[in-house]
Amino acid sequence: EDSSTQNALAAFVGSFLFSLVSIIALTTGLYGERGRVILFVATLLVIVLVVATLLRWIDHLARLGHLTQTTDRVESAAGKALADRLAHPCLGAAPLTHRAPPDGALPVTQDKVGYVQHLDVAGLASLAEELDAEIWVTAPPGTFLHPALPLAWLVGGRLSEDSVARLRDTFVVGDQRSFRQDPRFGLAVLAEIASRALSPAVNDAGTAIDVIAPGVRLLSRSPGVP
Repeated sequence: EDSSTQNALAAFVGSFLFSLVSIIALTTGLYGERGRVILFVATLLVIVLVVATLLRWIDHLARLGHLTQTTDRVESAAGKALADRLAHPCLGAAPLTHRAPPDGALPVTQDKVGYVQHLDVAGLASLAEELDAEIWVTAPPGTFLHPALPLAWLVGGRLSEDSVARLRDTFVVGDQRSFRQDPRFGLAVLAEIASRALSPAVNDAGTAIDVIAPGVRLLSRSPGVP
């Protein structure tokens, strides 16, 4: 998800394709005198773009992996997730008032093992309206899923193969946790950085101290995140 690297790769691939198409066009005699002048100006602009992108990428690589940059990136990603969660508590859905689903609720499970990375709340709302039922989500983003743990419970409706498949599709399950809808993940990453720094093999108290500031900033912005 490194935007700097993605922009650099996009610029390099784009310039390569531009040069390839330009060479083919010149070889086939597609351009006249005016077209060659326009192509020359465009080539200069592409060269400037590639050089600027390369210099920016080199500066990015020079700082890549430094502790301060790593903690800043984690704090930034976690801060965005926290801001989104504070703006849309429970991802925009209604909060559960009871931990246990009511009698007669139908569980929905899946065969994947991994973490919930994304939840399509709009898709769930549309499905619940179509089935005229309530969907109790018990596996929000960040939950570790296995086949015995229900994704959600269907209250007041009937499950069909199509509705089960559509409900499962609203949950994106992957091998790793994601920052986007999981505000607690950023705090967990910061805590892991600090705990590794205080291990007997490293014993780097300075790193643990540096992690305190972004952790406090995140916690002060997010009292009682649902």
